[in-house]
Amino acid sequence: MQPALLWNGDLLRPMPGSSFIAFILSNQCGQVLEPEEQELVDSYERDEWRSVPTFQENLRQYQSYAVATFEAIGLISITLPQEDLNAIREKAAARGMSYQALIATIVHQYVTGDLVEKKPHSV
Repeated sequence: MQPALLWNGDLLRPMPGSSFIAFILSNQCGQVLEPEEQELVDSYERDEWRSVPTFQENLRQYQSYAVATFEAIGLISITLPQEDLNAIREKAAARGMSYQALIATIVHQYVTGDLVEKKPHSV
């Protein structure tokens, strides 16, 4: 791989045919860009992007959507024993759902009273 930047004594500039943005992103993130990401970078570098006159208004609107989404979802973080997590993942896969969706379903069933404790058998 040839270097993406040349030093001309005063500044660094992209090598002909190389993407400066892709170079920076790949070196900062340590990852190669996906084809879709590379196309976005190429499109930007071809100067195909235009400013949106209502950018600040749109930004505030989408920020409010994001905040409302996270408030509605109620994200949590829990620690589970690895064996429990593995069992949940297996059961979720068998049902064709993500393990997060299965955990959410179990919690919902519990709080609505649809999930009840199994009574031990009397001997």
